[in-house]
Amino acid sequence: MIIAMVLAAGRLVIGLALLASPALAGTRWLGPEVGSGGPAVGIRALGIRDAAIGAGLIATALLDQSILIWLLAGLASDLVDMVATGLAGDAIARPARLGTVALAGGSSIAGLVLALSLPMPV
Repeated sequence: MIIAMVLAAGRLVIGLALLASPALAGTRWLGPEVGSGGPAVGIRALGIRDAAIGAGLIATALLDQSILIWLLAGLASDLVDMVATGLAGDAIARPARLGTVALAGGSSIAGLVLALSLPMPV
């Protein structure tokens, strides 16, 4: 459960950073053009997605309920982030692309391992 809480806290912090400052967080990932205007809307939407998944996982765990659905939501989100970033190719700077693929890939693996270790809800 500790690993799940660490993943959830990381997701919550990253999500809040994207939500609060799309220019700072988004430009490091996707480049300077995403810091304002229309692209910033997408960065903020991504941020609230991750913040909600992280907060939901933490709240559910603290209520001693199954966190499986939250792990699966995070897993699906991370897989899409990883694949979409990889497919973007050179449109995203190589360090940001590799970092995102590594972070999202690692989070996907951790989420999958945790999900498989949980009993199936009835």
